[in-house]
Parts: sequence; C-alpha cells; structure tokens
Amino acid sequence: MTSEPFSPLLLRSGQVLRSRIAKAAMEENVAGAGQLPDERILTLYRRRAAGGAGLLITRNVMVHAEALTAPRASCSTSTRSSSPSPSG
Repeated sequence: MTSEPFSPLLLRSGQVLRSRIAKAAMEENVAGAGQLPDERILTLYRRRAAGGAGLLITRNVMVHAEALTAPRASCSTSTRSSSPSPSG
C-alpha cells in the first residue's frame, strides 16, 4: 500500500479520491457584498481542486449575521437585508 500524497485513496464506501490531499473546512474571509459568497470563493475552490486536492470540505458559513466571526466572513443570508428574521 502506498501513502504518497498524490496517490489515489480508496474509501470504504467504494469512492476513490484522486489524491490523499484534503482541505479542511475553514473561514477564508473572502465574502462579497452583503457577506454572501461570490465568484472569488468559486475561483479559490477551483484552484484548490486543479492543484490536486482529493477532498475539499466546504468552508465555514454563518447562518445569521450576528454570528459573524470576521469582517469578510460569509453568511447564508445577506447582511444587506432589512427584512425581519422569520423568528421575529
């Protein structure tokens, strides 16, 4: 069995990762207008995939603007919205 970083990895599920390189979930701080993901995050993930990563775990995204951990953190709802939240 080889453990070279760029060798394929067979998972128990039968899925094969093209390499043993994985990127853990993290906060990239590249949110666009209103804290929403934009083309920059897509470009970042495309580059990581093209660079040989076998597994990309998606990033940290806050579910409410009050939970933002950094100025450029992403939020699942736009911080530009002035409408009240469903809970009131």
